[in-house]
Amino acid sequence: MGRCYKRVLKLLPMHPEGPTGNIEVYRLEDAQASHTRQLTKRKEYYKIGLVKGSNRYHATEEGLVVSGNSLVFLHPRAPSTCESLTRGQEGFCCIFNVPFFTAQMQEKINALPMFMAGGRPVYHLTEEQTAAATDIFRRMVEVLASDYRFKYELLWNYVAQLMHMGLKIQQTTDK
Repeated sequence: MGRCYKRVLKLLPMHPEGPTGNIEVYRLEDAQASHTRQLTKRKEYYKIGLVKGSNRYHATEEGLVVSGNSLVFLHPRAPSTCESLTRGQEGFCCIFNVPFFTAQMQEKINALPMFMAGGRPVYHLTEEQTAAATDIFRRMVEVLASDYRFKYELLWNYVAQLMHMGLKIQQTTDK
């Protein structure tokens, strides 16, 4: 298991403003099924996923079965796992730790509904929302692999866009 994390999670180089923490973004199609399940078990990491297909999320004893396209938010204070019920799982996953964010965001992240204890971790997406989330994740994969000097600032913004997408969906569905 240790080799898996060394390969997937890279300690990012020092940022001009200080340490940036860890972030990794990958396509689920490129990950081995066991690898994907293991990543969701990392207790010190936040996870945001765009998942297409059927999955069972175990955040509580009963588990939650979700079908279709979903944006999923998992946080370190509520250990959870994700079990794919669909062969050939498609989508993306982004995992990051608290030091990845600025000090201001570190103070606020746990107050966001999707990362609060007992909060709503899964947001069902329309085709339009799925296309928008897919675009953000594709950009994240490209930027992370690039040598762009300010890529971590850009990744912060992409992560924030995904969180705001979830907040907007929740606001619409809670009415």
